[in-house]
Amino acid sequence: MKVNELKAYMTRKGYTQEQMAKKLNMSKNTFNKKLNNAKFGCDEAIKLSEILEITDPADIFLSKK
Repeated sequence: MKVNELKAYMTRKGYTQEQMAKKLNMSKNTFNKKLNNAKFGCDEAIKLSEILEITDPADIFLSKK
């Protein structure tokens, strides 16, 4: 997963980690751990892609760092 690109999408859309965590129904700590470990589930990746309007989610979530 390309963590830095995901963070860049969050920044461009004006979302904090806390706001993203709420949208995914998880704590900020859980979101932060998943982000730092580059381990989001399929449903979470889909939801993140929808929220952040990522046009090619495979490039972000299925790619190596």
